[in-house]
Amino acid sequence: MVATKSPVLRVLMVLALGMAAHSAFASTNEQFAAQVRAHRAAMAHDQSAVKDAAALCAGLPPARAMDEPKCVAWHLHVRGLSDKERSDTCDTHGLPAISHIRRCLLDGLAGSAA
Repeated sequence: MVATKSPVLRVLMVLALGMAAHSAFASTNEQFAAQVRAHRAAMAHDQSAVKDAAALCAGLPPARAMDEPKCVAWHLHVRGLSDKERSDTCDTHGLPAISHIRRCLLDGLAGSAA
């Protein structure tokens, strides 16, 4: 690498490298998000895609699973199903009063017994 003697040139080079790294990271984030969306769309229409993702993600450590677009999509899919089920159950008012309070009003609150 060319040795720079001027502090101004050093600062400019560092800024240029930082901007290039930021641009590459943003592009990578967009690609990751696009892959997650594609996997979620596949899971919405194909139960075998859900099973494949579950099998893949079950064997991975949690930190590694969050680096895998298919696992992120699977977690979002399962969470969406859970939210839909809770919403459907709470909207029908088919629960006893205490169960309705515990499941529909307290669910999701930190520290709740729900």
